[in-house]
Amino acid sequence: MKYLVSPLAVALSTPYALSWSPSMRSSFMGTPNLNAVANSRTAGLVMYDASPDQPLNAWSVLTRTEEWISQTLSDAQGNPYTRKEVSYVCETNAQGPLILSGIFRRLKEARLLGESHGESEEERRLNDRKAYRPHTLRKTEVVVIPSNTAFSESFPLFDAFIEAINQARRNARDYITDDALEKNEVRLMQDDDDEEDEPRDWSVSVNCAHLHPKYGQLSSKQQLQQMKQEEEGQEVDLNYKEYMEKRQMARRSPYPTIVIEVRSTPPPDFTRSPPSSTTYSQRKEDNVTSKDIQRLEALFGRSAHMSHPSKELSPEQEEDAFYQAIGESIEQQFISVKNPFVLSQEWISRNDPTVSETSGFTESDTGDVDAAYEFAAINLAMLAEPNAASAMHYLVMPRFLSSAATSFEKFAREFEKIVTHLPDASVKLSTFHPEHIDRHRRSPFPILKMEWQR
Repeated sequence: MKYLVSPLAVALSTPYALSWSPSMRSSFMGTPNLNAVANSRTAGLVMYDASPDQPLNAWSVLTRTEEWISQTLSDAQGNPYTRKEVSYVCETNAQGPLILSGIFRRLKEARLLGESHGESEEERRLNDRKAYRPHTLRKTEVVVIPSNTAFSESFPLFDAFIEAINQARRNARDYITDDALEKNEVRLMQDDDDEEDEPRDWSVSVNCAHLHPKYGQLSSKQQLQQMKQEEEGQEVDLNYKEYMEKRQMARRSPYPTIVIEVRSTPPPDFTRSPPSSTTYSQRKEDNVTSKDIQRLEALFGRSAHMSHPSKELSPEQEEDAFYQAIGESIEQQFISVKNPFVLSQEWISRNDPTVSETSGFTESDTGDVDAAYEFAAINLAMLAEPNAASAMHYLVMPRFLSSAATSFEKFAREFEKIVTHLPDASVKLSTFHPEHIDRHRRSPFPILKMEWQR
């Protein structure tokens, strides 16, 4: 998918510009390979586009936001929002699911930008050797969301929505992803002598903050709690109260806004040992390197794939097990002719009694959490269409958390929490997984079942 951006890095998103990706495919039961969104568009509008179908004058929205930021922060020279690496983007979608998918798409793009910078720096380090000097990356994107009335009128709703997204991103650090397992296995096979000649993973952090016209507005529950505290006669710090009011005023932007900042910095150097100590035990601890830690992580991460027999086998049983393993391997080769999408469709049609001919199936080959959230939000947007052909979608993700059923279940629960803060969406999620605790829900690949609640 291509996105057109103006020379000033000010882009405007059209309603369906965020609603599809090349790694996705979809169909419906009974009508395979039918594109679920036939009229989806991938074009982008730039600041000089005079298209009349824009719900708001997006250029005026961006201009007003930039002027407000310049006026709010006095020292423009030290203001990170006035640097050249800052871009201003207007999200013109009004539907909550499309706004959600757009946020995760931009978070994903920010992460990929940081990772790409780290890869190019590592390539330069290996070429320049001692002459190499690292260059860090810091970029900021200001995304204005003016079209959703519910978000514009209620700060508590918008605040809870962004907080749910950030909480889901924090919890995703504990997920056992396929990409992480593959990287650990590769590192496990590498030689310690070749460590200096191998590219390192840079530290990439993506932060997401938010601004709002009514920033600091209390919900009904918070107002009631504040009134109770005043009635109880608790002492109020006037200086702190004044500080909080100024802080809130500085975050009251003309429109609901999110600020995405990506930083890419060199990895910490674990090879330099701390000053030598006098005790033998401390000297032994100093010998533990990052390579040892990575090997342990790879071993523990790969333990789920290893079988542990409960008893010793006799020679006859070992021979039978050997030929059985060969038979299973041959059987898997025949099965692999069918792709995960078709296999998942067939398995669902046999094992899920709620499936119907209008149930939609989509597939994504992503292995990243932010891309998976974007994929789920896109499917939610398709279900939210008034003339949607189906109220149920099955999301097939063969490379996403395929070795961690618990992580996949947590992913579904976090997405449900985010959707509860969307005023125009309601969905019920359930999971199928190869390692599901319920044997009746052990599908060949991870599948997320999404039911729209009308």
